[in-house]
Amino acid sequence: MQRSRRSWTSWSLTRSRKAGSRAQQRLLLLQLETDHQHLLIKELGQRQLQLLHRQQELREATSFRLEVQAHPEQLPPSSPRQELDRLLGL
Repeated sequence: MQRSRRSWTSWSLTRSRKAGSRAQQRLLLLQLETDHQHLLIKELGQRQLQLLHRQQELREATSFRLEVQAHPEQLPPSSPRQELDRLLGL
Protein backbone atom coordinates (compact mmCIF):
# COMPACT_ATOMS: atom_id res chain seq x y z
CA MET A 1 0.00 0.00 0.00
CA GLN A 2 2.88 2.35 0.81
CA ARG A 3 4.36 1.92 -2.65
CA SER A 4 1.18 2.76 -4.54
CA ARG A 5 0.61 5.80 -2.38
CA ARG A 6 4.09 7.09 -3.19
CA SER A 7 3.51 6.49 -6.89
CA TRP A 8 0.19 8.32 -6.80
CA THR A 9 1.76 11.23 -4.89
CA SER A 10 4.62 11.42 -7.37
CA TRP A 11 2.19 11.30 -10.28
CA SER A 12 -0.01 13.96 -8.72
CA LEU A 13 2.97 16.22 -8.02
CA THR A 14 4.26 15.81 -11.59
CA ARG A 15 0.83 16.55 -12.95
CA SER A 16 0.53 19.69 -10.79
CA ARG A 17 3.96 20.91 -11.90
CA LYS A 18 3.10 20.42 -15.56
CA ALA A 19 -0.20 22.25 -15.11
CA GLY A 20 1.63 25.10 -13.35
CA SER A 21 4.19 25.24 -16.14
CA ARG A 22 1.45 25.37 -18.78
CA ALA A 23 -0.32 28.12 -16.83
CA GLN A 24 2.92 30.16 -16.69
CA GLN A 25 3.39 29.72 -20.44
CA ARG A 26 -0.18 30.84 -21.12
CA LEU A 27 0.33 33.85 -18.84
CA LEU A 28 3.54 34.80 -20.64
CA LEU A 29 1.85 34.50 -24.03
CA LEU A 30 -1.06 36.64 -22.84
CA GLN A 31 1.36 39.27 -21.53
CA LEU A 32 3.22 39.31 -24.83
CA GLU A 33 -0.04 39.61 -26.76
CA THR A 34 -1.17 42.44 -24.48
CA ASP A 35 2.13 44.28 -25.00
CA HIS A 36 1.83 43.78 -28.75
CA GLN A 37 -1.73 45.12 -28.79
CA HIS A 38 -0.67 48.12 -26.67
CA LEU A 39 2.12 48.99 -29.10
CA LEU A 40 -0.21 48.53 -32.05
CA ILE A 41 -2.76 50.89 -30.52
CA LYS A 42 -0.01 53.43 -29.83
CA GLU A 43 1.26 53.20 -33.43
CA LEU A 44 -2.26 53.59 -34.81
CA GLY A 45 -2.81 56.65 -32.62
CA GLN A 46 0.39 58.23 -33.91
CA ARG A 47 -0.58 57.39 -37.49
CA GLN A 48 -4.00 58.95 -36.93
CA LEU A 49 -2.38 62.17 -35.66
CA GLN A 50 -0.08 62.25 -38.70
CA LEU A 51 -3.01 61.82 -41.06
CA LEU A 52 -5.05 64.49 -39.30
CA HIS A 53 -2.11 66.88 -39.56
CA ARG A 54 -1.67 66.02 -43.24
CA GLN A 55 -5.38 66.55 -43.84
CA GLN A 56 -5.17 70.00 -42.22
CA GLU A 57 -2.16 70.87 -44.39
CA LEU A 58 -4.05 69.83 -47.52
CA ARG A 59 -7.04 71.96 -46.53
CA GLU A 60 -4.80 74.99 -45.99
CA ALA A 61 -2.96 74.41 -49.27
CA THR A 62 -6.23 74.05 -51.18
CA SER A 63 -7.63 77.18 -49.56
CA PHE A 64 -4.48 79.13 -50.42
CA ARG A 65 -4.52 77.89 -54.03
CA LEU A 66 -8.17 78.86 -54.44
CA GLU A 67 -7.47 82.28 -52.96
CA VAL A 68 -4.52 82.87 -55.29
CA GLN A 69 -6.55 81.76 -58.32
CA ALA A 70 -9.41 84.07 -57.34
CA HIS A 71 -7.10 87.11 -57.04
CA PRO A 72 -4.18 86.71 -59.44
CA GLU A 73 -1.39 89.21 -58.92
CA GLN A 74 -1.21 91.82 -61.67
CA LEU A 75 2.33 92.86 -62.55
CA PRO A 76 2.87 95.96 -64.62
CA PRO A 77 4.30 95.17 -68.05
CA SER A 78 7.99 95.88 -68.26
CA SER A 79 10.65 95.60 -70.88
CA PRO A 80 13.39 92.99 -70.52
CA ARG A 81 15.90 95.81 -69.94
CA GLN A 82 13.84 97.26 -67.06
CA GLU A 83 13.44 93.78 -65.56
CA LEU A 84 17.20 93.17 -65.72
CA ASP A 85 17.92 96.55 -64.11
CA ARG A 86 15.39 95.78 -61.38
CA LEU A 87 16.95 92.35 -60.66
CA LEU A 88 20.48 93.81 -60.60
CA GLY A 89 19.36 96.61 -58.32
CA LEU A 90 20.24 99.39 -60.72
